[in-house]
Amino acid sequence: MNTSWTHPAFDYSRQLADTAAKAQGYGLELAEQMFALQLKSAEQQVARIGSLTREVLAVRDAASANQLWTRSVEAARAHTADLAATQQEAAEAALKSATAFGDLARKQFEAAQTTWAAAQA
Repeated sequence: MNTSWTHPAFDYSRQLADTAAKAQGYGLELAEQMFALQLKSAEQQVARIGSLTREVLAVRDAASANQLWTRSVEAARAHTADLAATQQEAAEAALKSATAFGDLARKQFEAAQTTWAAAQA
């Protein structure tokens, strides 16, 4: 009687540990994707600010100041577009990760049902 209890318990513990390891892997993958997106966005913003700063330092008259104004508006538009694209990529990565978590949970429940049904038979 003790053997019939411990063997399924150990199997369940192994399944739980495997599932937890997979879930942790999905979480780390999502964190890595988010970090990469943030880094890419920060690099683009720093490059854009550096370019704009060089132009600010080169302003000598009203005409170049007017061009700087136009350039700064274009930079703001580009930043907004990049921000929207980054947010969309982040949402897609989060959705993909949530789907993977859901599939993992579904498989765990199905495995538990199968194990329970086998133990009842």
